[in-house]
Amino acid sequence: MTVLFGFPGAGAGKNVFEIWQTSLGSEIVFHEVLYSGRMFQPGCKDMKEAAERCAQQVRGAVREDDDIYFFGHCMGAAVAYETAKYLQVHCDMHIRGLFISAFISPDVPIEDGISHWDDREFAEEIRSHGTFPEEFFVKPELLKLFLPRIRADYRMIEEYCDREHVVLDCPFAGFFGKDDPSVTEAGIIGWKNYTTRGFLKFMFPGNHYFYYDHQEEIIAKIRELIEVFRREETGRKEKEEMEKLIKKVLAETMELDPEHTVWNSDTDIVNEIGVDSLQLVRFLLKMEEELNITIDYDALTFEDLQTIGSLAAFLSRCTGSQQK
Repeated sequence: MTVLFGFPGAGAGKNVFEIWQTSLGSEIVFHEVLYSGRMFQPGCKDMKEAAERCAQQVRGAVREDDDIYFFGHCMGAAVAYETAKYLQVHCDMHIRGLFISAFISPDVPIEDGISHWDDREFAEEIRSHGTFPEEFFVKPELLKLFLPRIRADYRMIEEYCDREHVVLDCPFAGFFGKDDPSVTEAGIIGWKNYTTRGFLKFMFPGNHYFYYDHQEEIIAKIRELIEVFRREETGRKEKEEMEKLIKKVLAETMELDPEHTVWNSDTDIVNEIGVDSLQLVRFLLKMEEELNITIDYDALTFEDLQTIGSLAAFLSRCTGSQQK
């Protein structure tokens, strides 16, 4: 099952994700993550506590074989990253993809915060964002019930700056407003340093709150990217399995202990491993037997035989063409 978790921005409620499950369709299950807890419950004192709280929610909502994806808007992007980091480091759980909206990379501090403003200024500012219902601001007495929780969210993100720099083993995609003054190009590019699997950037018309005008487009793009990431993950696993088999058969051909070889995808088969012509013939015949294929030797080039990775790509093409 594919499960997508949504992390809202500071102080935001359930209305942020109202249309998501319907728009995603039945093949993707959607869950909102309440990192600030429910109304009148104590909020989180810092990002670490928020990540731990969210990780518990995620673990309670998925099965071991589910494919997990995170989407976070603004502050929610930072919480999503920290939750994914917590799961990877402490729970040996890896998400399949991280979708970021309107937020700079975690190592860039926020300079112009509003959490320290007085109640009147703070309320006017968040009202100007247009993300809270107007009814919220009708009665000042009622507003005071909610402001501490919202202010706590803003304070938590304004005091946050990542120093651990844990890299996630999944692809990232970021959605940003072209006229958002809070998200710099350097802040966007910085996300590339937090993934081993690549970062895609998508720009939309609008400012920091472009998300509210482009939800359907963002959801459609996420649905499309999940399919792309799934195909890439399948290809990556197939490549790893092919390389693993090549290393095993090469070690057997060379009469070496496969447990003590230090070969990788870039290892040169001839110049580093030292395979001679006879050993190469024996190796290729053994690979045909292991894969139950007939290698197209007319198509085989020196470049294909150069490294374990290039040979794995060639044999995968042979395998794929003969399975059709």
